[in-house]
Amino acid sequence: MEPSFTFTIPNEKKRFYDRFALLLFVLNAAGILLRFFYFKNQSNQEIGHWVPLAVAILLLIYLFTIAYNNKIRAYIRTFTLAAFCLSVCWLLAGPWWIALLSLILVIFYLGAQRELNIIVTKSHIIYPSLPKRKIQWNELNNLILKDGLLTIDFKNDAIIQHYPEQKINLPGEKEFNEFCRQRLVTSS
Repeated sequence: MEPSFTFTIPNEKKRFYDRFALLLFVLNAAGILLRFFYFKNQSNQEIGHWVPLAVAILLLIYLFTIAYNNKIRAYIRTFTLAAFCLSVCWLLAGPWWIALLSLILVIFYLGAQRELNIIVTKSHIIYPSLPKRKIQWNELNNLILKDGLLTIDFKNDAIIQHYPEQKINLPGEKEFNEFCRQRLVTSS
């Protein structure tokens, strides 16, 4: 088994993403309500308008109930389900491109919710960009953990620095730095 070190870095923009997603969800729900009440299509039956509207209202109530209870994982799952249902409502009511845009934004939101881990192994380093970046040891001048600051120094003079979250599996600085020094020497 290959030795590895995992550093979880804080997602500093997560709160912004949550607020932006909630704003888009509310605007999406308001658009559905506006579509159903003010731009009714006379060729459709009345019951066809109320079924998606009822689904949207019930999901909105459920979303705010979960958000009020502050269960983050349940909130994300419920938000995703509610946004998907609103997209289906847009698909049924038209225009279809709003449904597609809504689904794309939900996918981006789910991508922003992932845990950001820097994984240092004997063969490479995985950096949590989008898509994940695989950094080879021969691309680096140095990789060091000092006073809780992880510094990745590239040969092209680029530097990445992060303060990893303090977790139980955070390695000792001396052990980690010795591991990195050995990898840098053998890859040169």
